[in-house]
Amino acid sequence: MNENLFETKNLLDTIRFRFYSGRTKNRVEITKKGDFTREELFAILGLFQFLKSEKSIETAKPEELLASLGVEVFHPENAEKNGKSISFDQIAGYEGVKQQILESIILPLKNPEILTELSKLTRKFPSDIRPRAVLFEGDPGVGKTTMARVVSCMTGLPLIYVPVESIMSKYYGESAQNMAYVFDAAALFPGCLIFLDEIDSLAGNREEGMFEATRKILSVLLRKIDGFTSQRNSVTIGATNRKQDLDHALLSRFDRTIYFPLPDLEERSKILETYAIHLSKTERMRISEGLIGHSGRTIRDFCDLIERKWASYLIEKGLKPVPPPYELYLENTSKSEK
Repeated sequence: MNENLFETKNLLDTIRFRFYSGRTKNRVEITKKGDFTREELFAILGLFQFLKSEKSIETAKPEELLASLGVEVFHPENAEKNGKSISFDQIAGYEGVKQQILESIILPLKNPEILTELSKLTRKFPSDIRPRAVLFEGDPGVGKTTMARVVSCMTGLPLIYVPVESIMSKYYGESAQNMAYVFDAAALFPGCLIFLDEIDSLAGNREEGMFEATRKILSVLLRKIDGFTSQRNSVTIGATNRKQDLDHALLSRFDRTIYFPLPDLEERSKILETYAIHLSKTERMRISEGLIGHSGRTIRDFCDLIERKWASYLIEKGLKPVPPPYELYLENTSKSEK
């Protein structure tokens, strides 16, 4: 990895491989003074992929590899231990969306044998009919990311959250490499969910023209989604608020598109109940009438604003904490930002 391995400074900086042999399994430890370079990380990932087939060899945790790119891994078992596990019960409204997610992702992942048997009963040439990729479409703040965490908690699969900034690089070719790196590291999990947020920023429509770097990212993404189907207990989830900007070839890779609409009047009232439990149903409905066009996130932001306003009033008057009055919510509905 260095120009002259025999110089003292290079001997100290060189990557060291340690192989441990035990009665039940072997272990590989890779260390280096300082940070690994990108090239070294890719080489290590390649080694781990090679060793993965050797059940007696213990390799690094894939989340450690993903962390080098700033990619977060959400573990549902940790969320449960910390009392932060979520299910459909914590999501107000969206009953149609929940049903589609249940049918398209959760039940197939939790009951794969049923789908396998069904394929044998209906098809001349049985095949795996489990979902490989699903697209979440909807405006910002409607709960696409939160719903991905719900899927993780309900299936028990880790969620790999991939924000745009973890992929994009100012150096030519690195963004496509980063995309490949994420999928290769994810393949080290026995099963997982890859959540590609703002996927339209990663892979636009080739018919409308795109930079060569973006074209490379799209090419890698298409290839990796196809290859990821070999991970029988894994699903790729894309999220976008601009489906029309996605490349047609990429859209064809998604088995289903699930649309997240803005909440209707009843759903806005239910969301409001989460953040203003002291209000009556009639009061919540009246306030919700003034929040047309708001998402779940902006309704939460609206309630945060009301509480800060009320807290300032209580502090200035030297009063004890009491819930904000209904009138304060109502008079501010027209001032809230969507």
